[in-house]
Amino acid sequence: MLKKQQNLFFSEAEWEFLPEKILFKSNKCKSELNWSVLQSFDESKKYFFCFIDSGRAYIFPKKIFSKKEISEFRKILQERIKPNL
Repeated sequence: MLKKQQNLFFSEAEWEFLPEKILFKSNKCKSELNWSVLQSFDESKKYFFCFIDSGRAYIFPKKIFSKKEISEFRKILQERIKPNL
């Protein structure tokens, strides 16, 4: 799943959610993130929160997803993020 996000530090960004990792790219930088780095996730009416630890999270606004993609993204998060028990 590939998503574009506007106005991230005043530039467009792309997130690609692959089975083995997450890719991030903007005109200023690019990065790879292993799913294992994410400890948990939550969601509100408007956002998905993917937590690295209790004080830091990647925040994805739901408005960048279609209704179908919201369900697909939720399923990806449930499959990939294994909370520490």
